[in-house]
Amino acid sequence: MTTTTLPPQQSPAGLFANVILTKATSLGFAVYVNHMQDQPDKAILCFDGRGRLDDRNMSGEHTERNLVEVHVRAHDHNEAFNALPVIWEDVLKNVTATSTGGKIVQCISKANTIGCMGQEPQTRRWRFTQSFLIAIS
Repeated sequence: MTTTTLPPQQSPAGLFANVILTKATSLGFAVYVNHMQDQPDKAILCFDGRGRLDDRNMSGEHTERNLVEVHVRAHDHNEAFNALPVIWEDVLKNVTATSTGGKIVQCISKANTIGCMGQEPQTRRWRFTQSFLIAIS
């Protein structure tokens, strides 16, 4: 099993990676932030996407929702595909006011469904992606 330790990250992708780290490593996946290495074959990449501002609330303030894109890679199609729903279930259980790196993750929600990126040309590893919106205070 691969063990990955992540330094405390201030970016939303780093915070998300810290939230999923325990479950991902228990499934045998290495977790990376903003850059995925070629090895090991089973890997998860979290990187910052383009977030959005919600409409003004009653006090006139905007809420910023940060977008985190997650890519999963593995040789086995089912293993790569099924990693995202398993990690999502774990996120739902553990996200309640998770404090990571001095920041509190308030809410994580799906921004889209799981998308297939196909196979890598040389290694034939399957890749899947999904985006998540994360609210941090």
